Amino acid sequence: MGVVGYTLGGGLSPVLGRTYGWAADHVRAIDVVTADGALRHVTEQSDPALFWGLRGGGSNLGIVTSLELDLFPVTTFYGGGIFHPAEHAESVLHAYRQVVENAPDELTISVALLNFPPIPEVPEPLRGRFTVHVRVAYLGSDTEAEELIAPLRAVGAPLADTVGRRGYDTFAEVHQDPTDPAPYEDCSALLTDLTPEVIAAVLERVGPTSGSVVTVLEIRHLAGALSREARLPSAAGARDAAFMVWGTTVGPPEVVDAGTAGMNTLLKDLTPWTTGLPHQNFPSREAVAADVFAPDALARLQRIKQQYDPQNLFRAHNHNIAPAPGHTA
Repeated sequence: MGVVGYTLGGGLSPVLGRTYGWAADHVRAIDVVTADGALRHVTEQSDPALFWGLRGGGSNLGIVTSLELDLFPVTTFYGGGIFHPAEHAESVLHAYRQVVENAPDELTISVALLNFPPIPEVPEPLRGRFTVHVRVAYLGSDTEAEELIAPLRAVGAPLADTVGRRGYDTFAEVHQDPTDPAPYEDCSALLTDLTPEVIAAVLERVGPTSGSVVTVLEIRHLAGALSREARLPSAAGARDAAFMVWGTTVGPPEVVDAGTAGMNTLLKDLTPWTTGLPHQNFPSREAVAADVFAPDALARLQRIKQQYDPQNLFRAHNHNIAPAPGHTA
C-alpha cells in the first residue's frame, strides 16, 4: 500500500496517529481523475461532497494522482521495539493494558504476537520461535518515555530492546515489517476496550500454546487525536474505537487458509467488545462495503458514487460502493 491508498483508507500512523489524528484529516487538496475522464483539483471549497468521500472511501470514486498534505514539525522521536520470549506473553499483554490506560496522546504503542516460521528470511533471534514484540513511539522527552514504558521493560529479561532516540526517517524500523512481497491474508476488528477477557481470548486462539499459524497478531492503541472529530469531516471511520486487533498469515495457500480461519474464529470471540467494523485500511478480502462502512457513511458514499461514477467504473479491489440510483450528492 502506497501513500495514496493509505490516506484514502483513513491512514493510521504508528508514530503520529494518536498525537495528530488520521492522515485523511490532514489532506488539503486532491487531484483525481473521475469516471468521466476529467482531472479535478478537489478541495473542501471546490467540491465538499467529493472531498469528503475521497478521504476514507478508498478508490471507489476515482484515480487519485496527487495529494496535498499537512506536515508536522517532527524530526526525531523516542521509539523502537522490545522483544520478549513466548513465556512472557500474558504478562506483557497485561502490562500493556496498564500502560495505555492513562497514556498521553504523544505515546503510540502496540503489542504484536509474532509466530515466524524457521526460514532464512527471518532474522536468527526470531527464526522458528514465538516472540512478543512491543512497538513504541513517543513524541516527547526520553525521560518521560522511559517512565511510561517501564512496566513493559519490567516484565522480564527481553530478547532485544531497540527503543531509544531516533530520526523520524527510521520510523519503519519500529514495526520492522518486511519489504519483500509475499502471499498473505489479513483482517482486523476495532475494539471499544481491552479487557482481561479480550486478552484471554487472544492468548487462547493465537497465543504461544494455541497451535495457531497466524504470523502476526497486533493489538494497537487508538483513541487520542484519532477519536476526535477533524476540522474537515471525512468518510474515515474508527473514531469510536479504542484499539485495533489486526492479524495476518504469510505462507503457502494451506497455511494462509488455516491462519485466516483462526483469525475469523478469534474475531467472532471478540464480538462483545468490537464496534462491528474493521479498520478501513485492513478489511478482509471477503468483506463488502456494508462490512467496512457504517450505514450512514455508506449511504452518503453511494450518493456521491452515483454523481461521479454512475456506471460503477471503479469497482476492482476496493470493497465496492455501488451507486445509489436516482440520487445525487
